[in-house]
Amino acid sequence: MFAQLRQAAAEAVAQMAWLTPAARAEAAAKVARMTAKVGYPAAWRDYGALEIRRADALGNRDRARRHEWLRLAALSGKPVDRQAWAMSPLEPNAFYDPMLNQINLPAGILPAPFFDAKADDAANYGGIGTLIAHEISHAFDSNGAQFDSRGVQRDWWSAADHAAFDALTTQVVARFDAIEVLPGARVNGKFTLPENMADLMGLQLAWRAWRSLPETGQASGGAERFFPAYAQQWAAKRRDERTRQLLASDPHAPPSLRANFPAMQLDGFHETFGTREGDAMFVPAQDRLRVW
Repeated sequence: MFAQLRQAAAEAVAQMAWLTPAARAEAAAKVARMTAKVGYPAAWRDYGALEIRRADALGNRDRARRHEWLRLAALSGKPVDRQAWAMSPLEPNAFYDPMLNQINLPAGILPAPFFDAKADDAANYGGIGTLIAHEISHAFDSNGAQFDSRGVQRDWWSAADHAAFDALTTQVVARFDAIEVLPGARVNGKFTLPENMADLMGLQLAWRAWRSLPETGQASGGAERFFPAYAQQWAAKRRDERTRQLLASDPHAPPSLRANFPAMQLDGFHETFGTREGDAMFVPAQDRLRVW
């Protein structure tokens, strides 16, 4: 699936008209060199020197921290281990490392509802596929774009590239700034921009990858499984007080927006569910935000 999504990203980059040819070439190289770590590390860390005492919780924490500090200090001056894991395999999360140009998908994020071996491609591309595509997209958001295909932090965009990207992100920021989640509480479009861009680009990319498969399941209502699988990832129930707190501190938009807003920008969503003017999730075609 990662290979299929990476191929879809390569095709999308080739069609990014707002990038200059030089920047598009480097973006293509970045996609081509991108790798993924899935599940768990090939070699586990050695904790043999870490002393654990049954009746000393605080001491165990201090010794564990010292053990980790010594491990990291020992890496100084040595070549970068591209196979080292920075996240526990049990973590139900994923992330993109711009310095390694690498995606990390721990085992904790692989069970349902993200991935289900018994489900069809439509559901799995809508689930784990959109999550992988979200991480791929971080390579080209306002943070990831500061690193080139080899993970070197440098400005590989021209002034024209920056201007085009700024014009696009200004629209995204404005759209989110206008959303009132609770009375008097709005999304901070600038603060949440990197994650909002990755959500937008990720859904568009996963949709593109799924549609490019030899058998997409269209005849059996595949698209009607793709979008619910995507939305199910963001099912959540929060108190209003917690929502207000996170609006001021979380770089992600609220879960309901992460489910709905990207879908509302995708032509395929409107075609699948036949939305029309007056529907809550309808967005006129000319107003839909397209990144890829």
